Amino acid sequence: LTDYHYRVVAQYLINFDFCSLFSLCVCEMPILDLLLGMRKDDPVETMRKFKDALDKLTSGEHCKHAIHASEKYAQKIKRGLMQVDQNNQKWLDCLCEEANFNVLFDAIFKVDSECRRAVTGVLLFLLQSRENSNIVTILDSSDNYTMRLVEVYTMRPDLAVSCGPILRLLMSHNSLTSKIVTKDNMITLLNCMSSDAFDAASDAFETVRVLH
Repeated sequence: LTDYHYRVVAQYLINFDFCSLFSLCVCEMPILDLLLGMRKDDPVETMRKFKDALDKLTSGEHCKHAIHASEKYAQKIKRGLMQVDQNNQKWLDCLCEEANFNVLFDAIFKVDSECRRAVTGVLLFLLQSRENSNIVTILDSSDNYTMRLVEVYTMRPDLAVSCGPILRLLMSHNSLTSKIVTKDNMITLLNCMSSDAFDAASDAFETVRVLH
């Protein structure tokens, strides 16, 4: 369950609004999710629903519902990936596919802060997993990935604390470090260090420190 659902359930309990609580459980939360998360989510189906929510979020269609749905499925993806059982491999195989990885990567720039934290956690987990060679190959196939991560320092400073840890983790791979350490990228990072946006400036400083 997402933090949103816990907050709503708590509010209904405080107000003794059991009719609304029952309606929420039936309409918005799969009943087995309430039973201690015993249901095993299918990685392919969960990713499809997450992508659908992102598409609606981008188009502005059912915006409020799309925000809740994107957060819900991002949490499901994170929960599935963190499972310590045979199902974990299914999640790894699914999320390491280029199309699914790109959906997760693009989501960083589209979703709200709550959902972004879950997506960032998933990407960091994938990059640190023992089977991350496919992820590195995907990231190495285009300069666009590292360029977008660096650009947030000036274009979207509010995303720096999400993109910075990913960017620094990429530096553990020589082929990706060479894509990060370019003249334009270094100028962007150095300029951001004197930015009025404290979080972005601090993160840029940490990134430059790791590079050195």
